[in-house]
Parts: sequence; C-alpha cells; structure tokens
Amino acid sequence: MLAKSGKTARFWPLVAMIASLTIVNIAGAVSVDVSAALQTGDPLDNGCGLLKDCDPTPLSESSYKNFYQTDKSTWHSLGLDPKLLHINEIAVGFVPGFLEKENPNKPEDINKKLFKPMSIMGDYISISSWDKEFKAIDWHIKTVQNLKGNPVWCIALMPSEGLDSISYHVANRIAMKMKQVNDLGITVWLRFAHEMNGEWYTWGLQPENMLWSPNAMFGHGVGERRGGYSPYWPDPSTVDICGLSFYHWGIADKRTNVKPTRQEAIRKLYEFAQIYGRNGWNKPIIVAETAACYTTYAGTTNSVGGGFSELEIKMTWLHLLVDRYIKRIIPDLKAVIWFEVDKVESPPGTGKRYNEDFRLVLGNPEVSWAVRELFASYQNKELAKFSERQ
Repeated sequence: MLAKSGKTARFWPLVAMIASLTIVNIAGAVSVDVSAALQTGDPLDNGCGLLKDCDPTPLSESSYKNFYQTDKSTWHSLGLDPKLLHINEIAVGFVPGFLEKENPNKPEDINKKLFKPMSIMGDYISISSWDKEFKAIDWHIKTVQNLKGNPVWCIALMPSEGLDSISYHVANRIAMKMKQVNDLGITVWLRFAHEMNGEWYTWGLQPENMLWSPNAMFGHGVGERRGGYSPYWPDPSTVDICGLSFYHWGIADKRTNVKPTRQEAIRKLYEFAQIYGRNGWNKPIIVAETAACYTTYAGTTNSVGGGFSELEIKMTWLHLLVDRYIKRIIPDLKAVIWFEVDKVESPPGTGKRYNEDFRLVLGNPEVSWAVRELFASYQNKELAKFSERQ
C-alpha cells in the first residue's frame, strides 16, 4: 500500500483485518488470463536489439488516445509531472544509494545520466521513539526540492522498533508531518512498512497488525502469510496506489547471472494488477522498487556464473518493465522505480558474500550508455506522434 500524501490523501495506519477470501477467489481465476496474456507475444522475443523501442508499429490514433492521452489526465491526481522522465506513459524513478558503503550516490548524479530528470525519487527513512518530531524526514527535503522539475518523493517509512510502536498518536504525527511536506509543494507516495510479507524486517509476517505494500509474491499463493498478499490487505479506502517490490535475481533464490524472461516479469505483475487494478480493487499500479541484479564474488569482478552479461540482464529487465507491450497488458501500470544501489551482502541461506550490483545508470558505462539510447528511442517515437498532431 502506498498512501499518496497530498490534498486528498488519507493515512489510516492501523486497520487490523480485512476479509481475504474474495481476493483469493479473484486470484484463482487469474492464472488462465496470465497464460492468455503471454500468448500475445512481445517483439523482444523476436531478437529486437536492446537499445531501441522493440515495437515496430507506429503509434496509431487509437493507441495514442487509449494509452497516452488518457493516462496523462490521471497523472495530476498522482502528483506526477509529465515533463519528467516517462516511457510509454510509465513514469520512471530511481532510489539513490545515499549512504551505502559501496559507491554511494545522489539523485542529481543519476539525473546527469538520464534523457530527462527522474519522475520519482525513492527513499528509505526509519522512524523510532527517539525521533518524536520525525527529523529524519527533514534530511532529504532540500534534496527533493533542488531536483529538476517536481518529482514525487516515494518514502518507504520503516517502523524500526516494530509495529507495536505505531500507536494512533504516532500515526497522527506521521500524517501531520506529511502535511508539512505537502505544504512545501512536494507530493509524497508513502510506503509504510513495506515488504511486510517477508521475514527480513522487524514488522514482517504480522498481518493481524499490518497495512500493505508487499514484496512480489514468493509463497504458494496470494493468501499465504509468508509471501502472499491478501492477509495484509487493509480497508481499500485507505489505499491510493498499489505498489510491488519486484526484482530479478537469477534462477529462483540463487544469485545467477541469467537473462530475465517475459514470463518472469508478466506473471507476477499481471496477476497483481488483475487483483488490485481496474478488474479488482481499481487502484493504480506501480513497481515501487525494482532492479536486475548482476552478481560477482565479493572483492572480485568474477561473475558467479549463468552465462549472460550485465548489459543483457539489465537492459532486458528494463525493456520488460517499460515496453509498450507491458502497457497494453497492464494499462494500470503508472510507474517503475529502479533501485540504483551497489551492495556487498550475504544472500539468505548462502553463507557467502557477493557483490550485488543493482545499478542501471551509475555503474557499468556500457549499460549506462544503452539506457540513454533506449530512452531516447522511446522518446523520439512519442515526439513524432506529437508533431503529427500539431
């Protein structure tokens, strides 16, 4: 769940329960539809180069009207600036590695590598009992204000002391703080206690206490406590946007450098959108956090294996998330936010340390150049359609 903090935003953080049976039933009917969607094909399957728009079809008047003009009209309600970076009317944002040990970066560093400034700046902010005025939120206000355009600030607000620390009093103070940020002219998408359907955070796996902004499903079904969605779904009136954390890691839980597949991207996103988009709860859909990881052994540049290059892995994932193909399949998809971070860590269950490079534009120069070329290709096609209409 993302609460959109703005003139009409709501933040009700202590909804305890919601009937989940309906969601599970909806999900049960989705699997056939996913298969049908996959059968429509994607030009990327036919050997399209990774540096250009893979759809050779000119933008028809009907497709322009259905997927471009109509989406623009919804952007204002989401706080998105159409003059900032978007591909196929999917707003593109980044999560900077502000304080990372490995190659920290700032949003202005990312913007220098982009065709247009980012539409959304992602951020992680912990709240704790010693910071009663939420001063931690103030630290990046100037950063957001100084960025070109008027990007959305997507804040993952993390209750580091657990959910029991979030009383109604604390919730009201959070709402007041968001109002103060709004009054500065900043739109906030609030991801409160994100990825709650996993066990890696102190607030995880507690659906009886929780609101909602999940990791991509990794359990045995949408109704599962571990890895599912529906146990965490609150009162729909408290949700403005449905966001998903969704990464390409390789093969299953193994850190393997293999190229993403269309099935991998479409199955989870399409199912999620069918449940929470226009055919379900009728919410806008975003990928609130994503990347395709390229993994090497810690302290070296040696690949962990898999046979594919960093360029192939990351550019394929980017294509899959912003091509016109996915916009046709998932018209409710409004934004994708890339995790621009380089980490050295031990994946769960491995006991080994790896370098996991999630960066798209500030790491490998070959990948960075390819991203700029791809974005320019998309942009030129849309600009050509604008020229026809003038």
